[in-house]
Amino acid sequence: MGLFGSSGIRGLIGKDIDAELGLRIGRAVGSISGAVVVGKDPRTSGDLLVNALIAGLIEAGAEPYRAGMVPTPTLACAASHFDCGLMVTASHNPPEYNGVKMWNQDGSAFDGEQTEEVERL
Repeated sequence: MGLFGSSGIRGLIGKDIDAELGLRIGRAVGSISGAVVVGKDPRTSGDLLVNALIAGLIEAGAEPYRAGMVPTPTLACAASHFDCGLMVTASHNPPEYNGVKMWNQDGSAFDGEQTEEVERL
């Protein structure tokens, strides 16, 4: 199973998902967006990914904003005040997993084409 799917990016922390991937995702999203809000769920690996995403966003010239720990629908709604939003979560998966959901300004999730663009970058 690939990491990039219709519900964002998910995988095992330390195996599939790590700080380097977070940095690459941040760079990719930052290259196509300006202001980006970043939130996370309570998973212990969340801070690692948030920090990596923000570093990548900054490297790409984007303007990141930390939302802190928020429910996913709150982050999707907050994205309306930014160019897009990134939520660090693996949803219903066990705690050893984590990932990133990407939200458009209108609160919709990135579609397949947008997700493929992030994966390519």
